[in-house]
Amino acid sequence: MDFEQLREALPEGPFRYLIHDNDSIFSKELDGSIADLGIANPRTPLRSPLANCFCERLVGTLQRERSDFMIPLGERHLQQMVKEFVH
Repeated sequence: MDFEQLREALPEGPFRYLIHDNDSIFSKELDGSIADLGIANPRTPLRSPLANCFCERLVGTLQRERSDFMIPLGERHLQQMVKEFVH
């Protein structure tokens, strides 16, 4: 993934972090591109499966509470569903 693809993949917003694990699919070049966007790039610790459990739980809750009952009609609709869930 080059810099342009990364920039297009991230929606507009004030992002501070992009967290990913230590899988070999994430290269040093990707880490550099993330840093070039001004986004911190922490990695999850090695051999610690509970490191991203909070994120997994949030995604699971969103899925059960929202997308199991409504089908998002697009990205904008999905963003509105998440905003309503947060409130």
